[in-house]
Amino acid sequence: MSVPPGRPASPARRAALDASLRARNPRTPGLDILVEESCVRAGAAHADAALAREIAYGVARHRLWLEHLLAQRVERPLAEFAPGVHETLLAGIFQHVFLDRIPAHALVDESVRLAVAQKGGERLRGLVNAVMRRITEQAPEDLRPHHDAAWRLRCSVPDLVAAEVVAAIGEERAEAFFAAAQETAPLCLRLRGDLDAVRAEILAELPQASGEVPSFAEGRLTPECFSIRQRGFSPDQLTAFREGRCTVEDEGAQAACLLALGNERPARVLDLCAAPGGKTAHLADILPGAALTACDVSERKLARLRQTLERLGLAGRTNVSLSEPILGTEQNGGFGFVLVDAPCSGLGTLRRHPEIRHRRSEEDFENLARCQYDLLHRAARLVDPGGVLAYTVCTVGRRECEAVVDRFLVLHPEFASAPETGAMPFDAGAVAAGPGCWRLLTNEWGCDGFFVARFRRIE
Repeated sequence: MSVPPGRPASPARRAALDASLRARNPRTPGLDILVEESCVRAGAAHADAALAREIAYGVARHRLWLEHLLAQRVERPLAEFAPGVHETLLAGIFQHVFLDRIPAHALVDESVRLAVAQKGGERLRGLVNAVMRRITEQAPEDLRPHHDAAWRLRCSVPDLVAAEVVAAIGEERAEAFFAAAQETAPLCLRLRGDLDAVRAEILAELPQASGEVPSFAEGRLTPECFSIRQRGFSPDQLTAFREGRCTVEDEGAQAACLLALGNERPARVLDLCAAPGGKTAHLADILPGAALTACDVSERKLARLRQTLERLGLAGRTNVSLSEPILGTEQNGGFGFVLVDAPCSGLGTLRRHPEIRHRRSEEDFENLARCQYDLLHRAARLVDPGGVLAYTVCTVGRRECEAVVDRFLVLHPEFASAPETGAMPFDAGAVAAGPGCWRLLTNEWGCDGFFVARFRRIE
C-alpha cells in the first residue's frame, strides 16, 4: 500500500501520539494534562479530543500487551532508535484490537501517515505498512489478552509494581485488583444537601448535557455517591456542580474520609495535604461547627483548593494556608483531628491514571515512604492529647501502607492505633487491614484503591 504525500494524520491521532511520547518521561505531568495540551497543539476539535484521549489512555493501560504483540512481528528495538514510530505502531495496534470500529484500510493509512512524520519514520514506512496490514488481517478478539497469559502481562503491570501490591494483599487479590484497574473509571460525584433532590436534578439534566442517555449508579459504600459513565462528559456541564450541590470525589475517597474521621467530632481540624480540596470539603460538610484549617505546599495548589471551596460555599469557613509555616512552628497540640492525605504512588487510581504503573521506580517507592513518614512525624505534635491523627493514601502497596504505620507506631509511643469507627454507612470490618487500618480495593468495591490508618495520641 502506498500512502500519498500531503495530508497529515488526523488531529486526534497526532495528539494521542504526542501525549504518549511525552508521557514516557516520568517528570512530565499526568496523562490527563498531557492529552489536553497535545489536543491544543494538534488543533483537535471536541470529537477529536475524545478519540485522542481514548487512544492515549488505551496505550498506557495496555502497553505491555501491545509491546508483546508488536515484538512478535518486529525484531528490531524500535523504541530505542525510533520512539515515534514505535509509539505509532502501539497506537495503531491498540485501535484495531480494542476499539474495533475503525476500518482496516483507514487505520493502516493513518498509521503510515503518522509514522512518516516522526524522526526516522520515512525509511520505516514499509515496515509500518507491513505490520499494520498483518495486524488488521487478524480478528481483534484473537489479539486480545487471553486467560492463559501471565496476569502481569495480561493486565500490563510491570514486575516492580506488581510486587508492591502482591506483598500487601497476596497474588490472587493482586491479580483481581489489577484486572479491575484495567476498566475505565466513571465520573464519581459526592452529592450535598438533599440527596434525593440533587440526584433527581442531575438525572433530569444528564441527557441534555451529554447529548445521549448515559449510564449511572448510586454508591455501594456511601449514600452521597453518584457515578456517571459517559464518554467525553464533564462535570461542569451540570448546574448542580457549577452551583456547588455536588463535587467530584471518588467513592473510595469518600469512604476513606469517613474511616479517617470515624466517630470523632473535634472542635479544631487540620488537613495538611488538602489540594484540590475533596476531603477538606467533605470534612467541612460533616463538621459544620468545626474550625477547619486546610494547607498544602505551594500557592499553585492552594489556588486549586480555594477554587473548590469557593464553588462549594465553604471558603468563609476554612482557613487556607501554606503547610510549612504550620509544620515548622514549635506548637504542641492545637487540633483534635489532623489528616495527612499524603503524596503517594497513586496505584489505587490506575483506572484514571493508567500511565502511573510505567513511571514508578524502586527509588520512587523508597522516597515516597520516607516522605510519608516524615509528614506523619511532623504532624504528630500538632495533635491534642486524646486527639486523632489520620493517614490516607490512594495506593495499596505495603511499603506505603502497613510499613509506614508500623514505623510510626514504633517511633511514636505517644500514639496508639485507633480502630474505633462508630457508625459507618458500610461494614468497616469488611475492609479492615489490621488494627486501626483499612484498605479499599477496586475489584472488591468498584472504587479507587485507598489505605487508611488512624492513631490516637495517648500522652
